[in-house]
Amino acid sequence: MYGAGHDYKQEETHRPFGFPVYQMLLCTEGHGILEMNGQKYPVLPGKAVILYPDESHIYYPESDSWIVSWISFGGYQLHDLLDKMNIKGTGVFDVENPKRIEDKVKQAVNLLVEQSPASRLESSVLVYSMILDCYYLFHKQGEMLYKETASILLPALRIIRNEYSRSLVLEELSNACGMSIQHFCRIFKEAIQYRPSEYINSIRITKSIELLLNHHDMKIQDIIERVGFKSESYFCSVFKKQEGVTPGQFRKRHSRNNGSRTS
Repeated sequence: MYGAGHDYKQEETHRPFGFPVYQMLLCTEGHGILEMNGQKYPVLPGKAVILYPDESHIYYPESDSWIVSWISFGGYQLHDLLDKMNIKGTGVFDVENPKRIEDKVKQAVNLLVEQSPASRLESSVLVYSMILDCYYLFHKQGEMLYKETASILLPALRIIRNEYSRSLVLEELSNACGMSIQHFCRIFKEAIQYRPSEYINSIRITKSIELLLNHHDMKIQDIIERVGFKSESYFCSVFKKQEGVTPGQFRKRHSRNNGSRTS
């Protein structure tokens, strides 16, 4: 373990040649953006960024204050371990239990302060314990990684991930998992911590943010249709509830911030 920070007010970080070791940032408050390979990805509360060594990237706050917990680490055969967990490169992940990861980062900060032989050994144990947590708690693009209690939901999660732009109904999703609607809704809420409709909206809003960030000339109405909302008023209501601003305000803020960064 090379460093850690908790309740850190993150500022813009531009690394054209990447970072020499692995790093994880957990968003706890506000809203940031990760840029890599010419694409922009929103980093919202409850999401984590895993940065692989030597991969070019930029990340920066999109809200007035972006608070993260972070840890940088390395280790023998760590690349192979992450690869087996289907974490194959820099990316943004949903975290099922952010507090558990946040508590591990707090422990890491305390161990770095101690700087004793025992604390160095405990640091190594802590890093591999956190990687194990990633195995159970992280999922990417709507599909949990090897989480046994959620495996029965994977058919529905794949439908949501791949077909979010069309109308999705509970009967179809529950049938894909071989359950009644009532049983499906209960299991879904227990495993994902969202009702199915909330989760679908969350996926659609995240996709709409990617379009707003990467396609500046795309009309809001076109984005609404692309991500599967049927009503502009409903889309704007859900967007503002999740992001705190309207889609138009979000786009203006981003355009302003983008201009200031490139000037």
